[in-house]
Amino acid sequence: MHDDTDALRERQIGIEVFDRPSDWDPKLDNVVRSEARRLRAKLDAYAASEDPDETIRITIPKGGYVAEFVELPSSLPTHKVFPQSPHPVTSAEGFWRHVRWPATIAVGILVLLTAAGVSSLISLRRYVQAKADSFDVVPFSNELGQQFSPSIAPDGTRVAYVWDGNADNYDIYVKDLRTSGVVRLTDNRQPDIHPAWSPNGTEIAFLRPSQSGTEVFVKPTSGGSERAVGAIRGTSGLWASENPFSGCQSPTWTPDGRQLLLTDGLGKDYGAGLVLMSADSGAEKPLTSPRPQDEDCYPRFSPDGKQIAFVRYISHGSGEIFTMASDGTDLKQLTTDHRNVRGVDWASDGRHLVFASNRRGSYELREIDMNGGGSQPLPSDTASASDPAISRTSDWMAFVESDENWNIWRVPIQNGHIGTPGRFLSSQGHNHSPSFSPDGQTVGFVSDRSGTPEVWFANADGTSIRQMTHFGGPWLGTIRWSPDSKTIVFDARPNGNSEIYTMPASGGKPTLFEHEQFEVRRPGWSRDGKSVYFDTIQGGMPQIWRRTLSTGAARPIAPQDTLYPSESMDGQMLFFFSGNGRGEHNIWSERTDGSELKQLVGVHPDPDLDWAVSKDGIYFAVGDAASARLDFYSFRDGRIMAAGKLTQALSLGTPSLVVSPDGKWLLYACIDSTKSTIKIRHESALSRNR
Repeated sequence: MHDDTDALRERQIGIEVFDRPSDWDPKLDNVVRSEARRLRAKLDAYAASEDPDETIRITIPKGGYVAEFVELPSSLPTHKVFPQSPHPVTSAEGFWRHVRWPATIAVGILVLLTAAGVSSLISLRRYVQAKADSFDVVPFSNELGQQFSPSIAPDGTRVAYVWDGNADNYDIYVKDLRTSGVVRLTDNRQPDIHPAWSPNGTEIAFLRPSQSGTEVFVKPTSGGSERAVGAIRGTSGLWASENPFSGCQSPTWTPDGRQLLLTDGLGKDYGAGLVLMSADSGAEKPLTSPRPQDEDCYPRFSPDGKQIAFVRYISHGSGEIFTMASDGTDLKQLTTDHRNVRGVDWASDGRHLVFASNRRGSYELREIDMNGGGSQPLPSDTASASDPAISRTSDWMAFVESDENWNIWRVPIQNGHIGTPGRFLSSQGHNHSPSFSPDGQTVGFVSDRSGTPEVWFANADGTSIRQMTHFGGPWLGTIRWSPDSKTIVFDARPNGNSEIYTMPASGGKPTLFEHEQFEVRRPGWSRDGKSVYFDTIQGGMPQIWRRTLSTGAARPIAPQDTLYPSESMDGQMLFFFSGNGRGEHNIWSERTDGSELKQLVGVHPDPDLDWAVSKDGIYFAVGDAASARLDFYSFRDGRIMAAGKLTQALSLGTPSLVVSPDGKWLLYACIDSTKSTIKIRHESALSRNR
């Protein structure tokens, strides 16, 4: 009995159940304690319900993670411990020995209970059965290029989706499953994305983003003119997806067909919330009110129209599944994974949700009960599955199989112009956020080559690649070095929100440096080594703060709506990005004491984090979906000159450019390849009576 008890320690559970690395530190990641609290609450709530079918009362006393099992005889109002003993049975092995079940099964069930909640027993049974069930996965879209955002017609006979026309332009197409015929629904120079069928199947709503904003359109499925419904304000967009066109702002119709439910920015006091937009007038009514840095997206109505499922993002790559009543009340959080979620939909039984998550590294489909508890993988026979859309009339779903490869390239610099680039640090997944140590000996970068994003180091020539962190969690990045090259600072999200950590460059466990209940991210070191900059959303909008290391004092150092701080080489000036609250891309400067604030004329990086400070000026990118132009802003005379052309699209949501200390090399992170196609998964388990 004591052997089983000793095995169920916090560290053991974290490693074996939550896939934490062998050197995992529970003090930095409270996932086990958090899940244990949720489990105890669910067990208490179930006990309070006095379910007549409850025959065994399960509790997990505080202070440990070992379950106690109590038999509840139907003929007696009092409780007794089973088996009869003067002491409670605190060992799963002991309990099941008395009911003649193998101890290994008991321990496995207990671990599942600890990790996922009381409803995991039912989920486990479904999962084991689903593994045995037959299902087929067949191709749906066979065109060259990218296809994503499937939306199934109400009668289940057609699928609307987005296709880029093999790098031509993103438009909406409709495919008839009976005839395999494909019809192009839209044809516009701007991308048309996120199709959504009206409840009667006669119209499709979609979004059309442009430089000036994003418009909402509706078009008849039989052809004819489109009509503009309204416009939505810009949102962070990058919280949920590296590809802005396959992001999470997809709309859905209300069951009566009169309104659209979609994501819109709610102003500086709130984040991007869910709003109801009239399909006739475009008038909006907010339905959720997330915090300033949060984003609610992927809304989906339940089959009976009484519930809404959606994803709430609290940071880059950190989202959770929520449900609420159709009027916005009764908000419930179902997951605490702190992982990227790419799509969610209701199963046809209306009691379960299917979502796509990178909880175990690559994106996979998972299933969860609408009342919470643990989620279980839903097999798809694909390397990556996202964006599920489930038919309401039959036993199949559409999903997207995608693959993105990001790598770090190196290009020489001479007289402000770049030479011929070459691939520098690469793998099969994502490599980004490069950063040179001040002594020029080491390059820090982020890679998911170990399964999840971690900090890695390489020598300046790209050799001797080694892993430095083992968070085993979601997104991290913005690695910056102390002036003596002995310490790095970076942001990570093991607990959901972005936090700032420091770590010796020689190795060791990261130390939590800055932690709040809101975003603190994108740190930067002062050139004298006495301060660390970071941007935070403490005041409702992004703002750069500086913490003095000797005293611990922190204060804002730049106006609101500023982020990504970077000091000049001489330590006299601070440069940062600002969108002016209107989505503009501008670089500003001020002296490090906060005086002489000014905008750098003509410096408009796109993506917004793709700029790098060198000794003589600032290199910045102006990109599109396929490539990027590199320009150089001179500190000496304020002139801008063309530095060269990059033939790849730069990676999004992360700093992609860095210049070596000697000014001879520039590293950039780019998207080497992107592939996506839509597949159909047939499975009777989605519609059977569970």
